[in-house]
Amino acid sequence: MRAETIEQLVCPYTGGPLTIRDIAQSEGGDIEYGLVGSESFDFPIVAGVLLLGLGKGYGGHEEGLAPYVALQAAALDHLRHRDVEGLLWWMSKHCPLVYRLAIGTFADYREFATELHARTVRLEAAVLAADADSGILGDLGVRRRLTRALPGPIAGGLHRRLSAGRASLAVRRARRAPETVLARSFYAQRFYSPRAAATALQLAYLPVGQRVLSLCGGHGMFENILARSGRMPDRLVCVDGQLVNLLAVRRFVAPAADPVCLDVQFDLPFADGAFDAVFSSTCLPEIPAQAHVLREAVRVTAATGWTLFDSLWALDSGVLRCDPYRPYRYLQNFLPRVADYRIVIDRWIGDRSSGYAFSREPGAELSGPRWAFDEADIEAELSAATDTELNALVIDRDRFPGFVPADHGWMPGALSVSPAYQTVPGASTALRRRPEFAETTAVFASLDFPGLPEQVELDTPVGSPGRWAGLFAAGVLAALPPDYDLSRVPIPH
Repeated sequence: MRAETIEQLVCPYTGGPLTIRDIAQSEGGDIEYGLVGSESFDFPIVAGVLLLGLGKGYGGHEEGLAPYVALQAAALDHLRHRDVEGLLWWMSKHCPLVYRLAIGTFADYREFATELHARTVRLEAAVLAADADSGILGDLGVRRRLTRALPGPIAGGLHRRLSAGRASLAVRRARRAPETVLARSFYAQRFYSPRAAATALQLAYLPVGQRVLSLCGGHGMFENILARSGRMPDRLVCVDGQLVNLLAVRRFVAPAADPVCLDVQFDLPFADGAFDAVFSSTCLPEIPAQAHVLREAVRVTAATGWTLFDSLWALDSGVLRCDPYRPYRYLQNFLPRVADYRIVIDRWIGDRSSGYAFSREPGAELSGPRWAFDEADIEAELSAATDTELNALVIDRDRFPGFVPADHGWMPGALSVSPAYQTVPGASTALRRRPEFAETTAVFASLDFPGLPEQVELDTPVGSPGRWAGLFAAGVLAALPPDYDLSRVPIPH
């Protein structure tokens, strides 16, 4: 966390300034461990992440993976005495996943994703079994069958043991075949799905600028696109409610980013117009205070910049507002249709304009920017949906400098074979689709996506940037972080 970034922040609770109270450990100009104060509280910096939230991490099983309040309290206690070693010891005992990310013991992303999956499976099983006690949420099918045969307390205890046993079996299977974990991991797929490629290709037409905010970026799909395409800004700030996500971004994607852990239902700690670009992907439907997040994201975007909400989804994608089997969040205020996001977005963006686009078939993104801004074009786009997820771009049409020509020259040096493929034995330039990807889901690709080709023959070398871009759009090649999987074989040039 850079000192100059901290000096530009404001307290999200009082609006006052934030100042550096103490630096316990720094490296290369970055504060790794220290204390930042406002008029109301002191906030610790842990492994380069500013813990600016005052409650548990927002979303998922974060509290089980990283007991946020306890970690924040431990960090305050130790860092007031500059006791970094003591804090690390505490982390190793009470949040080992955070500890391993902090000290960098994961060899690559695959190892981290496998460990994250193992811990999440166990946490999810425990949550579903415990919440079934209510009779309305959780793993109800198993629990109701047990309750019909056994007294309530005995049924509950047996249910927890059965859930733990199933989770342990799933974890053992995952450790034997970590590639299966990556194939089914939402976060991992964000790095190589055709939908991510579509986002990357459309981002190529947007001027990035030198001040960029990634809002709820998960494991860093957006940051990875910037890094791999050589468009990393001077200042990249990442805000997320989950500490594990921010540490993963720092470890595997963007070590120079300034990460802030904050529940985004509070005000963002930035001045008006602080960023040239604000990117938010997939998260808006997950956050109850959607209007507040929209307003804040636009507020901190300069009038000459852009705000992009990528991959918005709603009930018409198949999700439920009340889902008893979804421990990530059982109750969620999803919109009826993804097209309804136009109403919500236009309500809160002030005098700026919004453009909309659905993903199209592979390669369509190569023809140029496709955002619909005029009324007739928007109506046509929204009435002929080709996808379950909508992309929305907010700009000031009078001050936005315009789209830029796309440059795909970075691809030959940065792309690798997608994890959806494996090389054919004895044929180093032939790729075969892995069985897990014979059927592509709406989450992995757009609705009209024809599916990944079963076998692909690569040229040696692959050829022009246009050929690389085509394979990238089709989901055959991917822009993976350098340490995604150290055992991967590079593409022959």
